Parts: sequence; C-alpha cells; structure tokens
Amino acid sequence: MKRQFPYRQPSFFSFYTSTSMLCSATVSYSEAVKEENFTFLLEMGNYLCCCFGHEQDSSAVISFSSSELSAYTDGFSARNFLGNGGFGSVYLGTINGEQVAVKVSRRIDSKTRLQWQAEINYLANMMHQNIIKLIGYCNTPEKLYLVYPFMQHGNVKNKLLDPIVINHLTHNHCAIALNNLPLFLLNWNKTLKIIRGAARAIQELHSHSPPLVYRDLKLDNILLDKNFTPILADFGAVTPEGETLRLGTSGYTDPSIMNNGNSKL
Repeated sequence: MKRQFPYRQPSFFSFYTSTSMLCSATVSYSEAVKEENFTFLLEMGNYLCCCFGHEQDSSAVISFSSSELSAYTDGFSARNFLGNGGFGSVYLGTINGEQVAVKVSRRIDSKTRLQWQAEINYLANMMHQNIIKLIGYCNTPEKLYLVYPFMQHGNVKNKLLDPIVINHLTHNHCAIALNNLPLFLLNWNKTLKIIRGAARAIQELHSHSPPLVYRDLKLDNILLDKNFTPILADFGAVTPEGETLRLGTSGYTDPSIMNNGNSKL
C-alpha cells in the first residue's frame, strides 16, 4: 500500500512514545550495567517525566519500518549518501515525490538512544517556521532512524566554506566587490535573514513551559531550505531549563553549563 504523506497518527501516540521509552530503558538496562552508565536510566526517567507532563500533538509524525526507509533511499545507496554527523549518517530519500533526509544512527548506546528520543519528544510538538519538522522515525534492534524534510542548501557552515566560493575568492585574490560575487555566496540580506531566523527559533524554545535550552547552537545545526530560510535542527542536546547534564559540542556550549552545569536562562 502506498504511504500517505503526511500521515496522521492516532491520538494515542503520546502514550505509545512514553511506553516505548520505558521499554527502551528496560532493554538497555544490561547495556547500562556493562558500561557502568547507570545515569542513563536516570536521564531516561527525566525524559519520561517531561513526556508525561506535556500533551503531545504528533499528528504528522510517522512510524516507519526499516524496509520502507530502505526503499525510499534506494537501499541506503552510496549515491544517496549526503554526509556524516554526530548521530550517524544521512541519506537522501524520496517519499511520494517529496525529498527527505534520513538520519541513521552509527550505533545504539545509551547516549545515542537518549538523543534519538529527545528529538522525537520535542520535535513532535514543534510548529515553527525556523525549527526543523520531524516527519517520522524508526526503531530497530540494530539502528535508530529519524526522517526530516531535505534542505536544499545544506547548512550555514558548508555554505560559508563552499569550495566553489573559496576557489573563486582565491583566483580573484579577494580583491573584488561583494556585489560581484556569485549568488551562492551569502550576501548581507541572506545573512541577516539567517541571524533573525535562528534567534526566533531559540526564542520559541525559551518560551516553552518549562523553557527549553538548546545547548548546541552552531553553524552546522542551522540548515537552509530552497528559499534560504534558516531551520534550526539537531535537538539531541535539548533539555528543560535547570537540567545539569553536560551535553552539546565543546566550544559552542554556554560556559556556565560547562563550568557548573547551570542551564538557567
């Protein structure tokens, strides 16, 4: 049967997700013992409380099977490979004519599962033009998957460090007017649009009750759609205000969190 896109999930998803988290914590218990990582169970409990404390509207979130995702990405072929990230590999897929990005976990451990579940918990509730939309997810014993809309212009970091741009500047010895640069280089208007959009996304997180702390704001995590609209992605390090877990990328995390674990806004 052809998958409808988007697909509307039943209202029991909140209960299903919470139950799934509890099962995940149980299944991962032996792993946590082996790793002497008992904090994983405590962290999972925090997210369970957070999940039960907030009603989830995940009407557009799809539970995919791994075989479906394999079909959408041409068997996760090399030609569909987009790149690697902290979570794992990313592949280009197509669902009913719509391009999507499928993230596949590099491995399954307590940290990866925590990041995966955080993405589902928070993005299932997010409806903002500057925050990535979660299309769906998949959970298998071997891999974890997340599905998002494909962003045509990649992330801001790659756009700034585009090899074509660097080559252009090198051959012109940088002694050219900005107005003469090709369209793929971010001009001032696009740059300002990105700054404002990223700020709106962070403001949206801080306006939640309780406020959410992003923790990992960097150019890699700001994506650009076909209109150069900035989209904040990668919610694996997001936590409620006051959480003391040290998450995020060193060098991009608030010093107060790195020094004393304080995530107070």
